Amino acid sequence: MKLHDSRPSNLRADLQVGPPVAILLLAAAGCASSPSGGYTPVQDSGAGTGHDSASTADTGSAQDSGGTQETAASTLALPLYVSDQFIPSGFMNDPTGISLSSGANGSAQCPTRAPNAGGDCFVVSWTSTGAAWAGVYWQYPSNNWGTEPGLPIAPGAKQITFYARGDVGGEVVQFKAGGINDPVSSTVGTYGDGFAVSSAVETLTTSWQPYTISLQGTAYASGVLGGFCWVASAVDGGNSSIKFYVDDVQWQ
Repeated sequence: MKLHDSRPSNLRADLQVGPPVAILLLAAAGCASSPSGGYTPVQDSGAGTGHDSASTADTGSAQDSGGTQETAASTLALPLYVSDQFIPSGFMNDPTGISLSSGANGSAQCPTRAPNAGGDCFVVSWTSTGAAWAGVYWQYPSNNWGTEPGLPIAPGAKQITFYARGDVGGEVVQFKAGGINDPVSSTVGTYGDGFAVSSAVETLTTSWQPYTISLQGTAYASGVLGGFCWVASAVDGGNSSIKFYVDDVQWQ
């Protein structure tokens, strides 16, 4: 899946300088839109343990049996799989150089799954077209940079857990959540994440490794726009052309 960058030109200019760690929150103030036939979330293919999507909501699932995203009927109970509720629509800074898929509709799929994995496994590739960094947000709803409310999730989440592995090893990636339109800017929209968290800058291996982003003390009562994110810099570890895999992403 590839998207085109439709951020306003004045915001794009702000995003062309500096490393990704320093300017991710500025990137979240942009916008991206998906062409027709873009990413559609799918249920677990069976390679992992799978899950009962009906169990993720108090009074109904935010995902129907066909795998299409709907408006959440109520606050969603924990734990939940990010791929059931959020769409990887927020392509940042170098959208034409990024591809991302979960094996839907004949697209590339992960060669293996993480241990006891649920949700979707994502194949991520980035070949820089000249940009110094790139990244993708999993958003609710799709392409939401602050114009719509975020996903209502039950309070008390302690962490985001996931597995990641590199295609050849040595890929340098940082993983994040929140930070979209935070603090809220009226030029972008009236909604925003009230938090921003991140992992350390990770160097991936060719084996599945578990990672955790702490949510301790995080408040998200206004809803979550950016449920998960990766960002990479072209100057870190030869990242100008990388491929890696992300699986089993859960809010817990």
